[in-house]
Amino acid sequence: KTKLYLTIDLNLMVFNLLNLIHIFSALIFKIFTKATIDIIKIDRSFILEFSENRNNKSIVNAIISLGQNLILEVVAEGVEDSAVVEYLASRGCDFIQGYHFYKPMPGDDLVKLLD
Repeated sequence: KTKLYLTIDLNLMVFNLLNLIHIFSALIFKIFTKATIDIIKIDRSFILEFSENRNNKSIVNAIISLGQNLILEVVAEGVEDSAVVEYLASRGCDFIQGYHFYKPMPGDDLVKLLD
């Protein structure tokens, strides 16, 4: 009997997850068709576990592809190593930012760096 309850709960969870995905995709569709969007930003949470989490890599690839197909610029944030920089560049990510390049710094230091 315990197994039956677990199965029912899992089916309910899958059903709720599918409903959530449907609602979310409808919302995203409205945003993309009604709003003026220039840039898609890949959140650092997908980048931080990039090498260890195959799903994150798939999501990053999908976001880059979506940006390219919609003729939007794609920015990846939170990049901390050169292997990820190379991978993102090879996939066509337009802008890559993160500690790999520089850590946050005071404005005066930035001005000196750019001079």
